[in-house]
Amino acid sequence: NLYFFNSGRAALYFSILFVKSRYKDAVFLAPAFTCPSVVNALVKARVFFDFVDLDESLDFDLDDLKFMVKKYIHKKIVLIPTS
Repeated sequence: NLYFFNSGRAALYFSILFVKSRYKDAVFLAPAFTCPSVVNALVKARVFFDFVDLDESLDFDLDDLKFMVKKYIHKKIVLIPTS
């Protein structure tokens, strides 16, 4: 299927709902420093989410990412990379 959206916010929200419809126990991981649009989409979709710390270059901190994977080992993990 092919979908067109009028904004990145709408595309992100749709993507979150799509994953939610297939994986009820999904955990969405977002960067700890991200734009409000990402958080708003997660809240609006009523999904469980958590934040991953960033390193000095604003990439995911690998130690914290490993911790999160272990923390949610029995869930479907959806990583939301933003830049």
